[in-house]
Amino acid sequence: MDTFYPRGRIDREGLAWYTIDGTSADQYPAAAALNDASGYGYAPYPCGTMGSVSPTQKDFKDRIVTTISDNHGVLACGHSGNEKSGSHLPGYPNNDVYHWITVYGYTNSGNSVLICDPAGNNTAVLGSSFKNVKATYSVDIDTFTEFASYFGIIW
Repeated sequence: MDTFYPRGRIDREGLAWYTIDGTSADQYPAAAALNDASGYGYAPYPCGTMGSVSPTQKDFKDRIVTTISDNHGVLACGHSGNEKSGSHLPGYPNNDVYHWITVYGYTNSGNSVLICDPAGNNTAVLGSSFKNVKATYSVDIDTFTEFASYFGIIW
């Protein structure tokens, strides 16, 4: 089993962002799995050692629009904080949640992103604190950027 050196506490949550030091695209397990399955050429962003790149709203927006326009989805690994944080996702409990979500579309020229969330309608596994999470919803690009900046996207 690989040793994971993800950003933050994600290792104990079981959500590997990258292996080794994150300086090569092949060190990102989710990108490698998507490439094997689809042949699309998915890449992680940001790619690099922890904290070496600070993604911007424009960085995420451009990559989402490009990937969705190519008829592929975007995978995001991030952090939903409490309700007062900029990263809080709709319906999520009022505490820290580290989680993968999928972007399946966008509206308003990429200023809103359409999310498919595996936590939605999944109270049997996740418990009642997730009862208000919908399977699909939209968030503005500001919220998405705050969420995904914690780890990044596979685009």
